[in-house]
Amino acid sequence: MCFADDYKEIQRLTCSILSKDTPSYNLNGFTQFVFDNADFNVATLTGHDTFHSMGGIACVTPQGKGAEDKLSRSVSIPSSQLIGKFGDIPVKTYKKPTVPGLQSVKIGPIEATKPDPPCLEVALNMDRLWLASFSKQLTPCPSWSGFMQVAVTGDTYEQSRIEILPFINLDPTNLSTIFTALCFAQSQCHKYGHKTCIVTFDQPLYMKATEIVAATPALSNVITRLGGFHLLMSYMGSIGFIMAGSGLETLWETVYASGTVIHMLTGHAYARALRAHLLTSTAITSILLETKESSRYC
Repeated sequence: MCFADDYKEIQRLTCSILSKDTPSYNLNGFTQFVFDNADFNVATLTGHDTFHSMGGIACVTPQGKGAEDKLSRSVSIPSSQLIGKFGDIPVKTYKKPTVPGLQSVKIGPIEATKPDPPCLEVALNMDRLWLASFSKQLTPCPSWSGFMQVAVTGDTYEQSRIEILPFINLDPTNLSTIFTALCFAQSQCHKYGHKTCIVTFDQPLYMKATEIVAATPALSNVITRLGGFHLLMSYMGSIGFIMAGSGLETLWETVYASGTVIHMLTGHAYARALRAHLLTSTAITSILLETKESSRYC
């Protein structure tokens, strides 16, 4: 029970959408570009010839409205070659320098470059309040997620709008592909008047992208970011590396299987590692508070 049109009219509609040389985006807001691998099995019968390229999106905050263009009905249908060039990002070749770009990056202590933000003291007080709730003299407090829902109120967030970017038809791990993505994001930021271009990658691509930005002066306004999940995994892994041999592994094996603890210490089993760190912090705090209370009465 539906209405349909003839195939020629559908082709005219598609050509009307592709009537312009380049697609239009509305990046009038805080924009963050995200690029990652795009894999599609286009030959589903055989499982071979997988479409492997670089895909990207642009996250715009606040949401606003997307680009709205009026469509004019096309009479003539252009050739497939002309349609295939719509939204195509020309690949730029990257020449790897003899001196690695990361050698020019200088890392200093955070305390010397930027003072503590005002919100840090509030966050520390919230942590102390939650940990103090495990004392026997206070009413039991919910878990950390429940505590944050009670303590934090208000709609202090904005919804984002996702703009789909064209594919870069090249191997995503290729340096030229990453360089092309960075140049494309920079050109879009320049078009919409953004002084800083923020581009997010996952961990394998992030290392290469950071190297390219550090070695290319023309990309001085481009800031590469590690994806949030990979950042948390790296943080969990660093804690597991530092605490190796401290007995933390033995402590966790009283709750989790030994095979799982290995992945928790490296940060791969993120959800279980986060829960285990919260349980460990709660147990240590409870012991310290009980010791302090008992010593007061002795």
